[in-house]
Amino acid sequence: MTTPPRRPQDAARRQVGWRVDNPQTSQGKVEAIHDLAVDDQVAARVATHFLRRPSVASGRRG
Repeated sequence: MTTPPRRPQDAARRQVGWRVDNPQTSQGKVEAIHDLAVDDQVAARVATHFLRRPSVASGRRG
């Protein structure tokens, strides 16, 4: 009997619905930002920086 190959940590975490160290989906990246910006001052500063991006301010995706 052979042992199946080990999965990378993030793949195993995704499988059980846990947060991962390196999110790949847009939703996972948004959740990671939320986790980092729990403090209102940090969240306000991040939002300000994002809105300074021309593509974000204009609503364009890309």
